[in-house]
Amino acid sequence: MNSIKFKAIDSITLDGFRPEPAYKNIPDWWKNLSPVDYINGRENVPTVKQCPPSIDALTSGYLLFTQCDMYFGEDELFQYSYPKKIVEKWNNKQTDGMHVPYGYTESVYKFINRWIIETPTEWSSMFFHPVGYPDLPFITLTGIVDTDILKTDINPPFRMKKGWTGTIKAGTPIAQIVPVKRDSWIHEIELLGEDAFNREQELIQSESYGIYLKNMRQKKEYR
Repeated sequence: MNSIKFKAIDSITLDGFRPEPAYKNIPDWWKNLSPVDYINGRENVPTVKQCPPSIDALTSGYLLFTQCDMYFGEDELFQYSYPKKIVEKWNNKQTDGMHVPYGYTESVYKFINRWIIETPTEWSSMFFHPVGYPDLPFITLTGIVDTDILKTDINPPFRMKKGWTGTIKAGTPIAQIVPVKRDSWIHEIELLGEDAFNREQELIQSESYGIYLKNMRQKKEYR
């Protein structure tokens, strides 16, 4: 089994909010969803809660967390009480010309992550905004780092919601990390044909709801 290592830079980090598997931090709104509903005249139709792609996205990889309460003010600066630097603002020149998502600040910040992440040879780490947490007052930017080679702190960049002020609580997820295997790929384009497509669809539709979840989905484990 592959192993991803999170090494704390110092004891205060080790004693704080540690990285955890994403499956241990499923948001409450997802837990409260009904697994079945009444849809188009049919009872007990599976809802999105039984959607394998959504389940896998929510539960894959690991989460990093804030280490203390962080107040974001109208001056677009952070205030916090913590013995180490945990957030930093980028110089705007570093992101000139970069597309700014609607509703977010032009300024880019970075969470100072005091965990060194190590993956096995030929495995990188993809960092992205925590799945299932669209209501956070920030959006974490996506990146891939070769964590089998780069042995240093990796600080996820983010933008704040424009006009938002308030406190980001300690223990808030800031980034989701999924190990990805490096490999070389080529792409191919070909015609499947409607007859072949229809045969596949007939096979799938001949089964009850949830054929992918029950018979096709492959187990993914992050501990």
